Amino acid sequence: MNVIFGLDLDGYTSPRPATAAGHLMTGPKGLLNLLETRLGLRGRYPHDSLRVIEYLDCLRHCDTGTRFYSRSLAVDELAVAQTLLDWRDTWIEAGWRGTTAGSASQRLSDLAVVEQEARQLLSPGLADRLRSIAKHLRESGDIGITLTLIDDPTDLSFAWREIIGHLPTTQLDAPFLPDPLPESSGDLAALQESLLHNSPCRLHGDGSVQLLTAANETMLADGLVSLLADESLRAETTVIRGNRSHVLDLAFSGHNLPITGSAAPSPWRPHLQILPLALSLIWRPLDPYRLLEFLANPVSPLPSFCRQRLAKVVAEYPGIGGDRWHSAIEEIKARAVERADGDTMEAKRIEELIAQWLTTAVYDPDQGAPPEVLADTCALIAQWAVARAITLEEEKPAEAILYSAAGAQARLAGQLLKQLATSQRDRIGRLQLNRLIDQVTAEGTRRTDQYPECGHVHIVHAPGACRERNGTVCWYHFTAPNLPARWPWDERELRVLAENGADLPAAERLLQREAAKWLLPARAASDRLIFLQPCSSGGEPTVAHPLWQRIAALTDDTVPRVNLDTVLANNCDTGRLNIAVEPIRPLPLARPKRWWQLGSPALLTCREQESFSSLKAFLESPYQWVLRYHARIRPGSLAEIIDGNRQSGTLLHHLLERLFQPGGFDWQQASNAALTDWVEQTFTDLLHTEGANFLLPGRTPERENLHDMALHACTDLIGQLRAAGVVSVCMEQQVQGSFLGGRVAGFIDMLVTNRKGREALIDLKLGGGSYRADELKENRHLQLAIYSWLRRGETAMLPEPAYYIFSERRLLAQNTDFFPGAEVFAPDDEQGAAALWAAFESTWRWRRQQLDQGQIEVTVTGTESDGRSLAPEGGLAIDEHNDRFNEYATLTGWSEDA
Repeated sequence: MNVIFGLDLDGYTSPRPATAAGHLMTGPKGLLNLLETRLGLRGRYPHDSLRVIEYLDCLRHCDTGTRFYSRSLAVDELAVAQTLLDWRDTWIEAGWRGTTAGSASQRLSDLAVVEQEARQLLSPGLADRLRSIAKHLRESGDIGITLTLIDDPTDLSFAWREIIGHLPTTQLDAPFLPDPLPESSGDLAALQESLLHNSPCRLHGDGSVQLLTAANETMLADGLVSLLADESLRAETTVIRGNRSHVLDLAFSGHNLPITGSAAPSPWRPHLQILPLALSLIWRPLDPYRLLEFLANPVSPLPSFCRQRLAKVVAEYPGIGGDRWHSAIEEIKARAVERADGDTMEAKRIEELIAQWLTTAVYDPDQGAPPEVLADTCALIAQWAVARAITLEEEKPAEAILYSAAGAQARLAGQLLKQLATSQRDRIGRLQLNRLIDQVTAEGTRRTDQYPECGHVHIVHAPGACRERNGTVCWYHFTAPNLPARWPWDERELRVLAENGADLPAAERLLQREAAKWLLPARAASDRLIFLQPCSSGGEPTVAHPLWQRIAALTDDTVPRVNLDTVLANNCDTGRLNIAVEPIRPLPLARPKRWWQLGSPALLTCREQESFSSLKAFLESPYQWVLRYHARIRPGSLAEIIDGNRQSGTLLHHLLERLFQPGGFDWQQASNAALTDWVEQTFTDLLHTEGANFLLPGRTPERENLHDMALHACTDLIGQLRAAGVVSVCMEQQVQGSFLGGRVAGFIDMLVTNRKGREALIDLKLGGGSYRADELKENRHLQLAIYSWLRRGETAMLPEPAYYIFSERRLLAQNTDFFPGAEVFAPDDEQGAAALWAAFESTWRWRRQQLDQGQIEVTVTGTESDGRSLAPEGGLAIDEHNDRFNEYATLTGWSEDA
């Protein structure tokens, strides 16, 4: 068998493929597998991450406490083991004999001691396998393989040179394989000659050499694909894919052209997220953001109806185990029984499933968790993933492969954890677990539903893989690459390593090799050479490739530059690209309109029952009322943690619900010390079940401020209630009744009753005391007035309205008749709830008449009110604009500068 071998040829396909037996073009991985097969050395080698654990054991066995790595090992053992194993493998491949004779370096001496241990405990890695192949080749003689070497032998490592020395080898005397293509001409020929001899030249802009730029890689890929729309041109083009190559296939697919299937593996597939997300839930405090990600992940061991319901709860009440959580569990159980046609055992099964995956034991991240417990979680994930893969194998084979990959990763993680457990480690901390998971998931997996399609453009993964000439060469994402780093060892250590067999090339030599490979794409083109550089990538500005700096200097910056944004926007192809552009006529955005006219007013019927929030929208923002309740347009269902003031207010509200729960804390007789203890305990429990995000690192100041607010508010509010002679407190008291538009219902935050049987209702607010004070003084407290009027219909008594402001510790009322300690904001006239109710009904009637005529007012910024916007005399005052909280902003029009 004749093998054409090059360092960058793994996965290479020829632009002119030919069927031939006994011929192979491959790189190091392909030749390694071939040689091991011929020599009978193929086996199931362990994953690299397992070798890290094994090498960690070697480091620990040799650790006397004075080794150069001892202190680092105590801080981050897996990172240290990974780094030192990389050193060791690099040295072995370079020919290191495992000794450090004549060394004065503690690092080398210590690692030589570790190497003696590693020879007994460490599984073979790539370098060890190469050394084993060389050894067997010395003993086996001819194995029927001849090599054609395409790279300079000095560019190969010592281990590869040793292998090649035992095989019949010929050196290719040119950088490219023979081809029938003509020699280049014009600017392209001039540039190739200039690069080859490092001599200056000037280009004349004949279109054979160009630099294409675009705002980002997406626009750049779209331009490249448009350029390759012609099938005959695709057949004569080679593309160096550069970075972010997945964007190329998205562009090819978008233009209905064959994709290359060259997108890099990704660890972010939903199937591969279950392992890290599930393991992140074992730590204390619970991270509700990871919990929500686990529930929102489209791939999950929990059924969709279950996790969607729980995700909504976690988004609003971040945590596990609260009242809302348990209520959701009961709803899920009932739904499970319904879906199982009444099988009550299904309720128990779904409850056990939730407990199995979500109600896990939590461990302190600093003290760590038992590896055996973590391994059990990995085994559970692997079992679930494999079962799903088997189920989907025939119906959805592509998805089954992803489940199999997830199962394989979970099994490997479990294997590593068990290996750690056998090494006398009773705990593994969060940092080390994250390191381990990163090692397991780093490789990721490809999209299994995307394969190279017939007729796709010839594509190579690196400049060094351009070993066959082609008509056009396009270097996509022509930006600064990752350059070889300098060795982490000083000159003395490098000298000792060389004396002990390690042939490590100097950093300068590594850079020279890379620079030589950069010239290959430029020399591989026979008709046209196109560089494509995005101005930004991933939101960050890009840096030009070093080769471009050299080209610009040699050509006196005469390479034509074409901006694809201009070409695609103006259909102005000044660069002779022949890009097919389909003009798209821009359409102006709709401007906001003050009034919408509905042709069928009968569609805007009254609702059977309103709430205060729906009535507020009806009066102040009729368009929102129509869109929400008649068009039934809802915001997207993507759940996210509700943080900030809204959550703080909710937590304080729920704290008061527990404080005034019947049969609970004796708030009427308790001392301040007892109240402080109760708030301390209850508030902490509440955070764990409904406010876990406040327990995360970095949230301590917010948590302490909220705790102080809770303690002071409870103390102050109880003082106000005692002073008012309150004997009964009902939280979330439902009220309902009728008004001229139908039924209305709602919930009073606090309904309190004093010794005389009189009632007051308190609306709880986190802040905004000045605004609420103005409402009371101007008799605009509509929500309190509606609830008071509805309560009057039930009890024949009109409760006193009041606000309590948590952050300001203020009780606001219109008088002191009920609350003697309240701040009074009396209206200027004697009108009270009755007058406000009458104004409400008058305003409602006015809006109803407009809707009956199909007139919908859009009270958004950018519109002007007119005569129809004026409320009737005696009605409520309506602001000109009511869109501060508007979830329909994208539907109501756009300003000119949008």
